Amino acid sequence: MRFLLLTLALAAACRGDDDAEKTDTTTPVTDGDADTDADTDADTDADTDADTDTDTDADTDSGTPTSPTGDSATFVGTTADTAVPDLVGRTYVFDIDTVNVVAPANVGGILLGVIEQPLMVQVTAVTSTEISFRLGLAVDHTQGAAQDLCVPTVDFAPADFSFAPFFAYGPADTTINYLGVTLSLEDLEFQGTFTAAYDGITPAAVRGIGDVGALAPLLSTTPAGVCTLLAAVGANCTACNAGPYCLPYASSGAQAREVLTPMVPRTEKDIAADPTCP
Repeated sequence: MRFLLLTLALAAACRGDDDAEKTDTTTPVTDGDADTDADTDADTDADTDADTDTDTDADTDSGTPTSPTGDSATFVGTTADTAVPDLVGRTYVFDIDTVNVVAPANVGGILLGVIEQPLMVQVTAVTSTEISFRLGLAVDHTQGAAQDLCVPTVDFAPADFSFAPFFAYGPADTTINYLGVTLSLEDLEFQGTFTAAYDGITPAAVRGIGDVGALAPLLSTTPAGVCTLLAAVGANCTACNAGPYCLPYASSGAQAREVLTPMVPRTEKDIAADPTCP
């Protein structure tokens, strides 16, 4: 269950030149005298004004996308190839103490209190428009902690990276296989911004719905029993596509720091064959 809670805990302006072309709007003067002299003066004024405004703005798009939790995260990024370093393989660990749980309301401290291992994310692919992540767990909260090789990793579908260093994954449905349990995460959204040096992520926001009823075998209870346990701490289950035993979750403000040791992919089969894993 700690893996679900941690996964859930994680869990765009065209410029225009407004100067219009100037036109001569002078109204011709007419001779109102009764004589028949014709006003032969021609309007010889020439509109010589030139639109000399120079657009010196860099070719960037700017905007304020809304994070899953409703927070506004201002960003600026290029529409062409972005000057992003080679991020493949770089791994980041989230600091649980920076996570602000928005939903379920009033139980953030309880949820985060049961999380013993922080989330790790690794970049597995990156282009000027997309970035892909692998998720895993660190062994503990200490700075630079290594990956827990006895917990399976999860590879996510590409996230939007058009406005680097801002990225946005989802909403998308994701399935995680953990300890023989198939866990469904629906409408999962994961957004964040890399630091200027790409050695951290801040802030990150998550929103989604998890099928917590699937955790029943791990807790020696029924799916309804899982929700009863959650209700005791103020977290009420709701229906989702997977069934009636689902829990909405949203958080914001999470920060991650880069670690030197890269994550490696781990499957249930790898873990079963590893004698050092319980």
